[in-house]
Amino acid sequence: VTEAEQETDALFELDDVVCRAAQYDIKIKKEDGKHYVFSMIYDGPLEAGEGAPTADQIAKINAMLAEMQCEMDDDDIELEDGGGFELDDVICAEGGQFDIDLDADFNVIGRRAE
Repeated sequence: VTEAEQETDALFELDDVVCRAAQYDIKIKKEDGKHYVFSMIYDGPLEAGEGAPTADQIAKINAMLAEMQCEMDDDDIELEDGGGFELDDVICAEGGQFDIDLDADFNVIGRRAE
């Protein structure tokens, strides 16, 4: 491998990295013991149902869970196709851990014990 080839080879290639309402392809290399982003290419806007929920959506979900006497880690809220949500590892006062599915209007449409 020549020195020129080493300079352009990626140590890591990250595809479809989500950042706000868009996704990127990122290449990282290591040089002099440090990691650098040497390529970050815009890969288009997120499609409906992709990405992370907004702060407002998280607040609504947490308020709904509080009324149900349940709680969960915000990082376990996933957007589903069609605008709904999957809530993983919800812990409820009644006992037990659940996965809960919500529609886009925050209505419970499924609940499974884990």
